[in-house]
Amino acid sequence: MPFGVRPLPISPNAQPTANVLSGHRTLYNSHRILHRDVSLLNILIDDDPTRLGKGLLIDLDLAIRRDRTSATGASYRTGTQDFMAPALLNGNAQCFRHGLESSFYVLLWIATFSTVPHGD
Repeated sequence: MPFGVRPLPISPNAQPTANVLSGHRTLYNSHRILHRDVSLLNILIDDDPTRLGKGLLIDLDLAIRRDRTSATGASYRTGTQDFMAPALLNGNAQCFRHGLESSFYVLLWIATFSTVPHGD
């Protein structure tokens, strides 16, 4: 790696997030699909240590092809509003960055509202 830079190790607690972000990027770059609904209930976390992938982005029913030029046909805003980027709430067109921003809001929600069982 140039200048002695190396990737930061990913802690086991961050692995699901890394998997979801990687999945979002793969959908966009390799399959040319824009997910458009990254939210708390569309992320599965597998706690079985025998499996490599621990985070999974699901629910592609609002996804569209990246090169699509027309709207969805819905007469209302689509997606989970609690996790939407403010630009989308203001009527801007959906893009890859908005999915990343939604991922951040999911992490923020988990950090704010999750509880750890007593004794852990």
